[in-house]
Amino acid sequence: MIDRYSLVASKDKIFKALGKLEFTSDYFLSYNISPLDFSYIITQEDKSIIQRYRWGLLPEWSRQGTNSGNLYNAKSQGIVSRPSYRIPIRQKRCIVLADSFYVLDKEGQPYRVYKKNKGVILFAGLYDQCYTGGKEQNTFTIITSPSNREVSRYHDSSPVILEQEDVNIWLDNSSSIDSVLALLKPNDNYTISLYKVSSNLKDKEYNNPILHEEVVSDITLFDLQ
Repeated sequence: MIDRYSLVASKDKIFKALGKLEFTSDYFLSYNISPLDFSYIITQEDKSIIQRYRWGLLPEWSRQGTNSGNLYNAKSQGIVSRPSYRIPIRQKRCIVLADSFYVLDKEGQPYRVYKKNKGVILFAGLYDQCYTGGKEQNTFTIITSPSNREVSRYHDSSPVILEQEDVNIWLDNSSSIDSVLALLKPNDNYTISLYKVSSNLKDKEYNNPILHEEVVSDITLFDLQ
């Protein structure tokens, strides 16, 4: 599961990737986005604006008063038949903006994963609106798939990363479900890279540029003897 990512790309960098879109709220940078945080998506309903939704899907039919954040990832396998996702995958697809995501290895060491070209990352996501207590809650989830070659050495799943040429298919209301599902695959090998980062990432309240800095191992040859 993926429960941390970052978005500190400039607006200019986002516009270069997606065209000049309008933000519907202030733009806040974050090095440590976690479930139940608000972050930025582009919905199938309105592709001309960047909106701020809460991470952790609440399906339209949910009667929960509060969001537990449990549905922050949606596995691509079997997504068309799962109750929480079968309507959104057909009618409420979104793009989640990021510039990196984090994975933990088996020892709990975090790594930052980013595009080798250092570009904006476009996660495939789903969104929904739920009305509870007379209040609208706008939420989203990130779709995951098995990891590619680089990430699989450390973690078995990754967000589905869309390429710019995939955006129109993903957000187009007329796209067939088969063409949409064909995009839900591990991203190509050798296009992303990763490095070890601070364990402070595990603290949801820790939001500091240090999280983008590589942690260099201080093990020496003498330690290996």
